[in-house]
Amino acid sequence: MKRLAIISLVILVIISISACGKTSDFTVDEIITNAIHESAEMKSFHLDMVIDQNTILESGETIDNIIRIYMNFALDPIEIFQHLEIDNAGYVLEMFMTPEGSYIKDTSINKWLGIPSEMYVEMIEETDKNYSAAASMNRLAYFAKDITLEQTKSLYILRMDVLGDGYKDLIKDSLEVNVPEGMTREEFFDNVELKSLTMMMHIDKTSFYVIKHNIETHITIKLDGAKMQNTQKVTMEYSEFNKLDAIMVPVEVVQEAARNSLF
Repeated sequence: MKRLAIISLVILVIISISACGKTSDFTVDEIITNAIHESAEMKSFHLDMVIDQNTILESGETIDNIIRIYMNFALDPIEIFQHLEIDNAGYVLEMFMTPEGSYIKDTSINKWLGIPSEMYVEMIEETDKNYSAAASMNRLAYFAKDITLEQTKSLYILRMDVLGDGYKDLIKDSLEVNVPEGMTREEFFDNVELKSLTMMMHIDKTSFYVIKHNIETHITIKLDGAKMQNTQKVTMEYSEFNKLDAIMVPVEVVQEAARNSLF
């Protein structure tokens, strides 16, 4: 299961918006409505993501991680290819998820393994929840008053800068953290203080597709009497809208996985 846990490594703070206000073209509500509609109609896209994490322990020791991910999504049916790298660990993971079969390979095993079919639905639901732009945009309606709107000739730029634990619910389900053994995620976040959160989302004025999404969080974690500071910066860039074909699993991957078992 540890190998499967890496699947959720990229589960991060995916934030979305709804607000009121006027631009020269649309109200913010109209921008969001159009963006949600177009995202729901999308057939495929590519995602490039970088997660830059910095943790400062109470002793002063610093731990840095940079995670790089690229993913191809076909959405009807949902099919995914993912490539993930952790810079300072020399770790690489690749994964295919399709209705016909799902497969995973990483540097700890260096061979393709089949993932049980019953796990496909669970993984797809989790992935859709965390990467779907439409799902993202529905989450922040309760914080509409904190959203500001800027624009360029080609982009609507939605921004949120907030402070304090009143916004901690925005990060509970998606911030990448290692929850200590024997502690639930809810219990862990009882020991987390959200210092600040900044979100910026770029939406194309013509297509209403989300082009870029940046998130930065600063939190303090208190465990066993010790305190640590964590900063996480996430950059997501979307491209290749409706240009990707169905995700095809190579024959050699299927054949190798047939000789191995995840469990």
